[in-house]
Amino acid sequence: MAANLAAYRAQLSGQTAILGVVKADAYGLGALAVARKLSQGGVNYFGVAALREVEELRQGGLTAPLLLLSQPDPQYAAKIVELGATATVYESAFAEQLSRAAPGGIKIHVKVDTGMNRIGLPPGELAGFLRGLEKYKNLEVEGLFTHLACLGAAGRKQLAEFADCVSAAKKIIPNLKYVHALSSLAVGEFPEAQYDMVRLGIGLYRGVLALKSRVMLVKTIQPGEAVSYGATFVADKPLRIATISAGYADGLSRLLSNRGRVLLNGRSYKLCGQICMDMCLAVVDDTVAVGNEVVLIGAQGGQEITAQELADLTDTIDYEIICGISKRVPRFYLE
Repeated sequence: MAANLAAYRAQLSGQTAILGVVKADAYGLGALAVARKLSQGGVNYFGVAALREVEELRQGGLTAPLLLLSQPDPQYAAKIVELGATATVYESAFAEQLSRAAPGGIKIHVKVDTGMNRIGLPPGELAGFLRGLEKYKNLEVEGLFTHLACLGAAGRKQLAEFADCVSAAKKIIPNLKYVHALSSLAVGEFPEAQYDMVRLGIGLYRGVLALKSRVMLVKTIQPGEAVSYGATFVADKPLRIATISAGYADGLSRLLSNRGRVLLNGRSYKLCGQICMDMCLAVVDDTVAVGNEVVLIGAQGGQEITAQELADLTDTIDYEIICGISKRVPRFYLE
């Protein structure tokens, strides 16, 4: 992770701040541990998606600024203030409620929707919205941001619209501290649009995770015998089958049934039969024994299984693969 952070820093201006995105438990890696590690690397602002995530980080002792990346229901305004989070704002009713809840003041970032069509303020309404915020003296507009839906030409179109928004905003708030539009994948594509901050998530986390288990049992089955639910795999000859302590409740998608592979003793073995809630099975050889380490994601003996490989096999993205590793899987952090 430190190497990934350093690689991004090499692409950024020395004045560009990094917001470490640790939502969804830092994409499944463990938000508090990741935030602490990134803090050691000089990251001093973090982004989350839910108030519960803010609460967990504060309870864990993280005091750095936390940007809540979306606007919750107005009834939670007081909780945002209590937790000392920076609020995202794009609706007048929420701004009013937040002002009432924060007599001592609170920092906010205004979200503009330049084409994602998910959340945010329409660009044409930005100037009027910012002028409307001027009556709330306790709301400090610290930032302005947008979210790109695509790279390439579509991303450039969004950035052009956002540039107009930035110009309009700075006529009203000349000392706007943070303007941000780029996430991990966009930094390399649009280096000219770094502004004051970039939001880094998946780009920090790729290649840092290994998902491992152990062999529970090894047995030989005969021709015509099936394994697991639905009998979707039937032996055509005597086969050694290893039962592995990992299943879909741990984050191993059932879509990998009869398709995925595991690493054992530096060799690759195919999964067989339906992946169960707590276990999966693989066709192995005589070198495999009970207690052997099994790599589900990661490297072993010159072989590697990446989250992207699993994503390709299950028609998804690597984000979903690592976010899907469940809470019951223990996390160990190695330097």
